[in-house]
Amino acid sequence: MQKKWENWTAKLSLNDALYTSYWNATTEFPGLQIIGAGGGDSRQARFYLSCSFGMSDVKDLRNRDGGSEGERDRVN
Repeated sequence: MQKKWENWTAKLSLNDALYTSYWNATTEFPGLQIIGAGGGDSRQARFYLSCSFGMSDVKDLRNRDGGSEGERDRVN
């Protein structure tokens, strides 16, 4: 989920919220059976908050004229 207002952005991220990351294992040898199950807690919730600084109406770099364009225009 993401919410923006003015210069601020807030994000909330959830991973494995239903705790579905677990494992089961069975190993059999003659006269021995091993059964195991488990898993680490893989549930995560992350919250991000960011703020944009500076002017928002700055021209794109690709639209700017550099010094070489001025020199080229004077020569022509």
